[in-house]
Amino acid sequence: MNFLWFLLLIIPGIVKSYAYSQVPYILADNPHIGYNRAVELSKQMTRGHKFSMFVLDLSFIGWILLGLLALGIGVLFVQPYINATKAELYLELRHNALSYNLTTAHELRLTQTPFY
Repeated sequence: MNFLWFLLLIIPGIVKSYAYSQVPYILADNPHIGYNRAVELSKQMTRGHKFSMFVLDLSFIGWILLGLLALGIGVLFVQPYINATKAELYLELRHNALSYNLTTAHELRLTQTPFY
C-alpha cells in the first residue's frame, strides 16, 4: 500500500518534468524572456504532448542499452542523437505554439539576428 502512495509522488513529478522540459530551449531562443514566462510557455507548449514525449524517450532505451553493452562508451555516441531529436521536438512544439498564438516570433526573438 505504501508503494502506491509512493507512486503518487513519482508520477506527477515525471509529468511535471515533461511540462518544464522546453524551458532551456525557450531561454536559448530568448534569454531575456524571463524564467516565469519560459515555464508558463513550456507548460502551454507541452499540453497534450506529454505522453508522446514519454513514448519518444522510451524509444531511446534500446539505443542506450546497446551503448551500455559497449562498456558505456556507446552511450557517448547515442547522446548526441537523443539531444538532436529533442531539439527537433522543440522546433515542432515552437511551430505549434506560434500557429496557435501562444507566443509571438518577436517574443522568442525569431525575427532578429542572433546576438553573439
